[in-house]
Amino acid sequence: MQAIDDRKNMIAPYVAIDPYYPLDYGYDYGDFMNSYTAAIGAHVKWGLYPYLEARKSSMLAQIEPGTMTPVIKYIRHQRQAVQQITLSAFVEAHASPVTVTLLYSVDGGVILQQTMTGGGAATFTAILNGVPDDASVSYRVMAVAGAGETSIMPCEPLYIRPVAGDTPLLYINEFMADNETTVTDEYGNYCDWIEIYNGDDEGVFLGDLYLTDNFSIPDKWQLPDFILPAGGFMVFWADGTPALGLRHTSFKLDKDGEEIGIYSAGMLVIDTLSFGRQTVDISMGRRSDGAEEIISLAIVTPGRSNSLTSAGVIIADRKLTAWPNPATGDFIRLSESVDCRVYSAGGQLMFAGGEVSVIDISRYAAGLYIIVTSDGRTLKFMRVSKH
Repeated sequence: MQAIDDRKNMIAPYVAIDPYYPLDYGYDYGDFMNSYTAAIGAHVKWGLYPYLEARKSSMLAQIEPGTMTPVIKYIRHQRQAVQQITLSAFVEAHASPVTVTLLYSVDGGVILQQTMTGGGAATFTAILNGVPDDASVSYRVMAVAGAGETSIMPCEPLYIRPVAGDTPLLYINEFMADNETTVTDEYGNYCDWIEIYNGDDEGVFLGDLYLTDNFSIPDKWQLPDFILPAGGFMVFWADGTPALGLRHTSFKLDKDGEEIGIYSAGMLVIDTLSFGRQTVDISMGRRSDGAEEIISLAIVTPGRSNSLTSAGVIIADRKLTAWPNPATGDFIRLSESVDCRVYSAGGQLMFAGGEVSVIDISRYAAGLYIIVTSDGRTLKFMRVSKH
């Protein structure tokens, strides 16, 4: 009430001298002062203070007696293809101690239990070992507070898909979920991003695979028809605007924490990870390319190796260039032969070809165009009218 009084006293002198105030509904300064304590007719059916007191009494009457049950949120899991699954959940409880238990079944079998470790208002974790890679797991989390109050979440068990099968060695190698000043997409926008690394000994076609930020929807966004070379890296912009280009996903990342997964056409797990709250302009990634441990990286390296050379320099990209740029003639030449496509600024496919080093642009209208190579590199060029 004191805050409202303070604001009333701040406004009142101006109401008193405002010649237009009575002209709206005919209320004067006295009506303004009385409206805080009494109904004054028409649409003002309550005084402000009596209304707030009535609302307070109504809410207090609806509160159920007893202690609040534990709150379970940020439930996450990560599966590695080594018969190991890590699961975690954030739990808050009114009364301590709190016991958190993982309720799970393998391939639809009997419900098993495992204690999750943690403490207080914190993240509790359980690790399941020896789960066959070709087995599915469903699970929920149960929390019991000191006085016996119990919560089980989610209402329906979460499902962890098997990882066994003929899947490529692709890794979610690095990502950033709170990018404000670090790296931009081809339009100059600071977007969330995900880097995929091919640890296989041959190129991998991405077009029949899926990328998602929700393990319950593994086919959320289909990857584009690129071939990621052996040992190669590709960055995808998680900005929720796929119309901007082939490497722009249909979802954004949540800086407060969520999950990322790559799935095969048969919905087998290729790679997954979960993460908590992120720090602005700090990426997380594997300690070395394809390694199991995920850490906050001191140096952001989208599209490049997470490892440093002995001199402490980031391993460089192959930079694609074109000349002349801007182009006034009928052809542009590339710095190397590539498999590529050319798109207009509006997303229209203008050209597609393999082992291309010269592109005929004689029929292109003046404007901006984007070259996208099969290994995910992009290059913008301008076609300008001849004078």
